[in-house]
Amino acid sequence: MALLALSSLLFVLSTSGLAHGALFIQLIAVIGILFFGYAFVFAAGRLFKPRPSLIIDGRGITDNVAATGAGFVTWEEIAGVGISGTGMSHFIVVIPHDAEAILARQPPFKGSVLRANMSLVGSPVAFPGTLPMSLAEVLSHIQARLKDSNA
Repeated sequence: MALLALSSLLFVLSTSGLAHGALFIQLIAVIGILFFGYAFVFAAGRLFKPRPSLIIDGRGITDNVAATGAGFVTWEEIAGVGISGTGMSHFIVVIPHDAEAILARQPPFKGSVLRANMSLVGSPVAFPGTLPMSLAEVLSHIQARLKDSNA
């Protein structure tokens, strides 16, 4: 996380000097500053105020794995869950009954990123295997809680 924060800050500082060139370069610089600035703020926040990346409890799942995590999703909103991915990139994908309801409660930037995730993995709620447990263990916990909530 510290490396992400440092690299994001360095990128933002280095691209800020590009904003004096052609319009295309200015546009790329602004996009880079916004994206990596957001990444820096998220990484710095996680460094100074750590919180669990993923919470699985009796009410549902709270996805804080990435800056663009879907946040809290209740068990009632979840239709299913599984592992998806190709090559070395695998994700736990939570299939909601109504993806649009989850997207509607997100801020605009996060909503657009989650919508892009949905086009890639089929759901706005997906988190990578960067947790301290294996994806199979996390999936097992989620499936058990989901089964209990449907009983």
